[in-house]
Amino acid sequence: MIKRSGTPTAAKSDEPIAEMKVSDLETIRVMSDPLRLRIIQAMAADIGEPWTVKRLAANLKLPATKLYYHVNLLEKHGLVRVAGTAIVSGIVESRYAIAARRFEVDRAVFATASPDGGSAMAGLLTTILDTTRDEILAGVASGTIVADERSPDSPDKLSLSKGGIHLSLARAIEFRRQIEGVLEAFASDNEAGGITLAVLLAIYPIEP
Repeated sequence: MIKRSGTPTAAKSDEPIAEMKVSDLETIRVMSDPLRLRIIQAMAADIGEPWTVKRLAANLKLPATKLYYHVNLLEKHGLVRVAGTAIVSGIVESRYAIAARRFEVDRAVFATASPDGGSAMAGLLTTILDTTRDEILAGVASGTIVADERSPDSPDKLSLSKGGIHLSLARAIEFRRQIEGVLEAFASDNEAGGITLAVLLAIYPIEP
């Protein structure tokens, strides 16, 4: 099941809703495929114009024939939608739009220690972490990401760290709220000509 939030009735018909919560294992598995995750990321990076499969193919540097199945599967599960059609060379060409600005996996799906839930979580984590690694390596190789020391204000520098902090329960709650608040405050900024930043955030308790 997919839950939608936001005010889609007040938005333009071609605009995504603010947030979509995914709460079924099959849709989570669909999202966990590395190529389908790249399709979602590409479409989310430019919501101003609908995407054709040909445009996605050019963006991802892949043949269009490799993408039709994946786009149709994303549409079937409500992650993308058909925003319109056009006749191109006598063929009906669908134009797709991302369904939401932000996707959130319902953590209740993983609350039980079922084999299916554990397998879905493992697949999702593997895809997220592997995709992040590949994006960083590709960015450094192409020069999009500069890995050496730069000014804190440089938009192309790599910020990467893993650590831990020990907080009181009240401070831990406040820390989480402030971090999530910062992400929410900047998530709707879609200024033309800006820079697209990838953000990977994980906050979780560990054994002392």
